[in-house]
Amino acid sequence: MRKFQASRRELERAANSLNSAESWGTWDILGGGALSDMAKYSHIDEAVQYIEEANGKLGRFRRELADVDITIDVNVNISSFDRFADYFFDGLIADWNVQSKIKDSKHSVDTVINHVKTVISGLKSRYNSKRGSFERFRKTD
Repeated sequence: MRKFQASRRELERAANSLNSAESWGTWDILGGGALSDMAKYSHIDEAVQYIEEANGKLGRFRRELADVDITIDVNVNISSFDRFADYFFDGLIADWNVQSKIKDSKHSVDTVINHVKTVISGLKSRYNSKRGSFERFRKTD
């Protein structure tokens, strides 16, 4: 359970980094220039790192609990070409393209966070139910 919650924390950190990247992306669209590009990609790189950590933790946890079917697909889909085009052309179309990919990535991370919360809640409920059954069984002996 702790690994699951740790992966949730990593995903929440990724979501925060993507929120910051989106804010810098908005600034970039409005004419922020190279500074906003650097800040935006710094936050995107942070998000990618958090997502990789979360995927590793979720993978280990998934193997430990075969009865919990969790499919996860979290990616920050901003290619090196997108980054190059954003820096080199630094125009509205390139900025808009990257901003769209940031929003898609945020949606993906938010979906997985909600899925993880649901699974954690279900596991806690199952645990409490089994624990209650065990306590009632023990009292009848």
